[in-house]
Amino acid sequence: MREDERLEKVKRERPVDRRIQKTKSLLRVALANAMREKSIREITVKELVESAGINRSTFYLHYADIYQMLRKIEEEIIDSIVEVIEADKETPLYINCLPVMEAVCDFFIDNKYIIQVLLSSNSNGTFVYEVEKIIEKGIDTVVKEKYSNKVFNDNYVYSFCVSGCVGLIVDWLKEERPKSSAYIAKIIYNMISHSIKSAYSGVDISELYA
Repeated sequence: MREDERLEKVKRERPVDRRIQKTKSLLRVALANAMREKSIREITVKELVESAGINRSTFYLHYADIYQMLRKIEEEIIDSIVEVIEADKETPLYINCLPVMEAVCDFFIDNKYIIQVLLSSNSNGTFVYEVEKIIEKGIDTVVKEKYSNKVFNDNYVYSFCVSGCVGLIVDWLKEERPKSSAYIAKIIYNMISHSIKSAYSGVDISELYA
């Protein structure tokens, strides 16, 4: 395809792309609004399209049902979080940990409205699980990079850190005037660092499986 033909094709596609993005954005806002009031199981396509100001046929052009729509939104957000974390692949995570945490917190606050409901009990729990896996993987990476075999790691420490992080994020996003990403990132960083350093202080590893 010649360059002028390619550019003409892009020009023709852009308005369509913008309309699709606008439709999906309206549906995302409508879903977030509905999930503030009720569980995903109680939401119907009818009320969703009425809230978004589109018709049912338009909805079904993009999604098979509300559950597929929710999964797609979750996947998009999880993919975006991973992109933020992996933006700087040259620097070891244990060195770049705090800036990465702050960047992730920036993403959370920028997408606060939808992330709040995805982390709530009105969702299906999948998003929480995926966020927990990302946090656990990050902790595991830092431990292996920084401490090697000097620290004995097991699921107790990881569970403590992961649960604390998720709980902190949920409470933070609920605030009417949320504190800065830098402040929250520092708290999470300190909480995880101190937990890892002190978890097995004075513990006799031989007693763990007695």
